[in-house]
Amino acid sequence: MTEADDATRALVDMLGALSTTCPCGWYERRAGAAAAISAVAASPLNRVIGETTEPDLDAVAVLAARIEGDGLPYLVETRPGAEGLAQWCRSRGFTDVGTVPLMTCTTAALTAPRSVGVTWRRLGADDMDAHIAVAISGYEMPPGGLAGFERSTLLAQHFGAGLIAEVDGESACTGISLVADDWVGVFIVGTVPAYRRRGLGAALTAKLVTDAVARNGVRQALLQSSAMGKRVYESLGFATVETWTRWTTSG
Repeated sequence: MTEADDATRALVDMLGALSTTCPCGWYERRAGAAAAISAVAASPLNRVIGETTEPDLDAVAVLAARIEGDGLPYLVETRPGAEGLAQWCRSRGFTDVGTVPLMTCTTAALTAPRSVGVTWRRLGADDMDAHIAVAISGYEMPPGGLAGFERSTLLAQHFGAGLIAEVDGESACTGISLVADDWVGVFIVGTVPAYRRRGLGAALTAKLVTDAVARNGVRQALLQSSAMGKRVYESLGFATVETWTRWTTSG
């Protein structure tokens, strides 16, 4: 198994765990493909992932039919060389909406930046609304952009955690993490526009990872980065192990 294979498996485990913390969420693996469906309004929280380069396309079709039957927006993610799944997406009217790097870092090699003037607020079981409010601002989503996620029990689970970075008493940046075996993954990191370009996203990412090391003893970290955030994560020690393609029928 390659590092990319190991990271892919861990990512799917994390997304599956996240999805099943939502009341209408579900998670299923089938013959080289996996569906992690939170039933949240944001399509990145509803995904079909080709775990291998040759997932069974009939299995993919079964997963997709269940998602579409519920009327949910979703993404399909394909790994490099997964031409069969890519062609399946094209044949179903999906559009290639760009690539996303899968990045990893050993926790021992993580470079944590200084976070002067930041107060860290660890989120408890009842704090999902606080995370959502900052994330919606950070991603400049409409008010209902994460509708449904407020009912997630993620922050009450041993594998989930969340942080808000506060500056001068104001919520400025947020993110969540999930642990699967020896891995921690960082997700939904958003910085309020007025607080951007201060390194808060990098500092928060590093804090989520180091907290997971202290709490769970993990030795590997992963995330999927936007094009804008890639250099920031590289500065922390993350490196791209594989670049995936995203497909969608929405928008």
